[in-house]
Amino acid sequence: MQQPPKRARPASVPAYGKSVWFRLITLTDLRINAKTEGSNYDTTLALYRGANISEARLVAGNDDASGAVLWSEIDVSIQSGTYWLAIDGYLGAGGNYNLAWQTISMPIMLALPAGDNFAAAVALTLGEAGTTTVAFNQAATAEAGEPGAGQRSLWYRFTAPRSERLRARTLDSQFDSHIEIYTGASLGSLSPVAVNDDIEFTGGDLESEVIFDATAGTSYSVRLAARVFTYGSTKLVLAPAKVTGTTNLDAAFNGIWWNPLRDGEGVLLDIGDHPAPSSQDVFLFFSWYTYDPNGNPVYLVGGGNRAITDVVTADLTFPVVTTRGARFGAAFNPANVIRDPWGTVTLRISQLQSDGSDLYPGSGGPGPPA
Repeated sequence: MQQPPKRARPASVPAYGKSVWFRLITLTDLRINAKTEGSNYDTTLALYRGANISEARLVAGNDDASGAVLWSEIDVSIQSGTYWLAIDGYLGAGGNYNLAWQTISMPIMLALPAGDNFAAAVALTLGEAGTTTVAFNQAATAEAGEPGAGQRSLWYRFTAPRSERLRARTLDSQFDSHIEIYTGASLGSLSPVAVNDDIEFTGGDLESEVIFDATAGTSYSVRLAARVFTYGSTKLVLAPAKVTGTTNLDAAFNGIWWNPLRDGEGVLLDIGDHPAPSSQDVFLFFSWYTYDPNGNPVYLVGGGNRAITDVVTADLTFPVVTTRGARFGAAFNPANVIRDPWGTVTLRISQLQSDGSDLYPGSGGPGPPA
């Protein structure tokens, strides 16, 4: 058991202090119950999912099992994968903990999913804004003679309605996905167009993405597989690589942009899951290194919760601030951070490129409010 560095671990529920970690690896669906009844201090429990702790996402968390006790309990169904269970002391509390946990195996789905074989590929219709479908590969199998890497493969097929650059990717994947694009009418005649395993080579990335030029009237086959013999759900998104006005906000639009006209100026956009497990909204974080009207460098930060139905080409307006007094170390006190309002920023993404983008700010410029 080893506590990861605090800069690498996700936030616990609701605050972490002296923590103990357990790792759980399961190849089957389970229901897990864990509780700290009998501990002699105020505990919290949190369960995360992810191959690496630095990329883990919160699955369930609890402070007090009821209003009358200080011990914690979580009870949740999970799918195959790697999980991390953290016992923390609420606001730094410590003592002797007691952990009791049990798992119950869940029934296994035996029916073959749609698209298990190449000949029965799921038909996709590509509209102006693309299409999104949910894939679940628990009972998927590898077909004899099929190309590509990985296991538990699923097949999809579409005909390009026009010649354009397309992006195919997985989102919110519960397994290490692998995506491939082919042309050809049979398994034996397939020609590869694009292949990808991980979008980011971080050692724990589960999502894949390819960008390719489609020709109008050409039929394309999409092979979605698990890189290793794991399963779960994922979203397969197929859309024009150029952003349209009806594409919703998600992590596909994260990135860094630089202003080629001003040395060092750039913005960072990070869109992630809302911190509340029950929320379907997204959380947007924005930072901007720029210059004030006097030419002095300034670092602006802002963001907030956004509805998952917001479109990327709609104006995203939010306040930004500068901060003073922030520092690392045990002596850090959030109450000492001074936040100076700097007005608002209106952000609009007009085009998405895989090889980086340049930032051209609109008229006007940043500056403190009057």
